[in-house]
Amino acid sequence: MSIAIGICLIFFTSMTTYFGLSGLLHGLFGYFSLKKTFRNCLEGLFLVSFSVIKGILEYIYGASELISRIIGAHIAVEAHLLGLSLGLIFSSIEFFAKNKHLSISKEKE
Repeated sequence: MSIAIGICLIFFTSMTTYFGLSGLLHGLFGYFSLKKTFRNCLEGLFLVSFSVIKGILEYIYGASELISRIIGAHIAVEAHLLGLSLGLIFSSIEFFAKNKHLSISKEKE
């Protein structure tokens, strides 16, 4: 996942350097939260919803200036959103690959 985040940052953002694990952490959080949702766990649905809302609001309004001052660096909001998106995509791919019998279109015998 970290390689995919790095490639997406290169091609889809104007960032030239990125140091940190925040994108990967957001991706892992999204991945396991959606995995929990697929197991019919209401907590997982809450976590996915909260993560998506947080990511969108952070992208629209920017990261907290206070946190940016505390860590002394720019917060890579793009990495957070890309990591979360990729985590959700990877979790969905895994779920549907393992559960091919749940597909909407059934083959006629």
